[in-house]
Amino acid sequence: MLRMLLPFLLLALPLLLYVAYALWRQWLAASTGRPVPPPWWETAPWPWLVAIGVLLVATALALWGLMGGVPGGGAYRPPQLSPDGRIEPGDFAIPE
Repeated sequence: MLRMLLPFLLLALPLLLYVAYALWRQWLAASTGRPVPPPWWETAPWPWLVAIGVLLVATALALWGLMGGVPGGGAYRPPQLSPDGRIEPGDFAIPE
């Protein structure tokens, strides 16, 4: 489940951090008596937030693709039906 949600979380992370910063800035201005800045969605650097989110997702997917998997030379064995009726899951046969 986390593997499916990770790209969406990474894409939304810059926006969530910016929203937290903007709300903290508004709270700070209101509590000290300074003029309150405009709402965060009017001044948000949307192209930068999207670009950083896409860069995070691309980096995570590239690292996942490069660091995961089976060592080279392995052959995939598909699931098989055993004589007693159980299904044995597929795996990779790594030659020694």
